Amino acid sequence: MRRSAIQTASSCGAFILTTGLLVLGSGCASGPRMATDQEAPEAAAPKTWADVETVDLSGRDVSVPVRSRVVEHDVPESLLESRADDGIVEEIMGYRVQVFSSIDRNEALIMLDSVMEWVDSLEEERRRALGLSRSGQEEVARTIFASPYYRVRVGDFRTKDQAVVLRNAMERRFPQLLVVPDQVRVTRN
Repeated sequence: MRRSAIQTASSCGAFILTTGLLVLGSGCASGPRMATDQEAPEAAAPKTWADVETVDLSGRDVSVPVRSRVVEHDVPESLLESRADDGIVEEIMGYRVQVFSSIDRNEALIMLDSVMEWVDSLEEERRRALGLSRSGQEEVARTIFASPYYRVRVGDFRTKDQAVVLRNAMERRFPQLLVVPDQVRVTRN
């Protein structure tokens, strides 16, 4: 008798477990959706933007309001008038004034010293007018070697006209000056 009671209890437990799982599974499963009175049918999508944009602004004032503001700052005027690339040094094909050309290096160095003395004797305003004012360690005059010649050249100019102004100023002291095309370093402004 004991055996049949245990079998009946385990069969009953299995039945309860199976029934519980079926009830739980049927609650999670969703059936077909039923339409209610509150749901509206889906509208067809518009075919063009003109179907969507139906706002009539003719009766409204759509002008942009004008506001005048006075901006006060402590930025110097020179910075307000400049561009972001001002002061950038670039290498371009420009012009220089050639003062001297020789196969003797020592003669070229003596002439370079003579040119630098002349430049140093000028007032800063005159140097600036001639395009010889430099900041930092930039050279105003230089010796260039292109075999077999040593050449002494002065200035870095964008245009030939700027170099001609320097040539005219130097021709009393240094004869036989030439304005020559050369790779130069100039500052954007």
